[in-house]
Amino acid sequence: MQIITFDFHNTVAHCDPWFELEIRTLPAAVLGRLADANAETLTLGTFDRATELYRALRRDVITTGVEQDAVRGVAQVFTELGIDHDEAALSDIIDLLMRDCLSALSPVPDSVELISTLIDAGIPVGIISSAVHHQFLEWALNRFGILDRLAFVATSASIGHYKSVTTIYEAAYALVDADRSLGVHIGDSPRWDIDTAQRAGLAAVLYEPGRQSAPVEDGFSPDMVLETFENACQPLLDLLERRKAGAVA
Repeated sequence: MQIITFDFHNTVAHCDPWFELEIRTLPAAVLGRLADANAETLTLGTFDRATELYRALRRDVITTGVEQDAVRGVAQVFTELGIDHDEAALSDIIDLLMRDCLSALSPVPDSVELISTLIDAGIPVGIISSAVHHQFLEWALNRFGILDRLAFVATSASIGHYKSVTTIYEAAYALVDADRSLGVHIGDSPRWDIDTAQRAGLAAVLYEPGRQSAPVEDGFSPDMVLETFENACQPLLDLLERRKAGAVA
């Protein structure tokens, strides 16, 4: 089975508040929601320390490739801070925080149209994203009207591995028994969407809007560079055909 996969953040969707929670401020934001109801005195230093600990956790995830989803990550930070917590309550607060971010959600220009056109052409499309809160992607893609048309939505939270290791791509493609040697992945990160995807056996397309020169990071060689998703369907279909021809040769 041959498929195309897309990254999510800044490839299919823009949502800066969500991304900030994901990579930096989630435990502090949860603390903020708890502060009014919490008998403990939460100082400014506690919020700062929560962010420091979470950043360290995220660096460790990148190094090891083993993901900690949103609830487990916040719970670990709270444990290190010595703050009592209930994971079910944390999950509810995290869901509320993530839902609040939907007001800032917008599609990357022409991304939804491209995905729909590819699917209409008979090409299954999936999403592969490093994201600690899987449901946010489903909410966002549902708002865009394409969730039910996708072959799968795979996140580091659902797969258990970050894009620093090939496992996330291998496991995602295995969800639909897709052949990685025929597959194409599209994303905006040379490191995570090009290098790791290629190491997993995929062709990798760099989405770099407004590109003026060579890819931003040296040492990466995407199989294709797209400055826009407008009229990108045929070049991607051609790349898929070249993948099939190469597999037969």
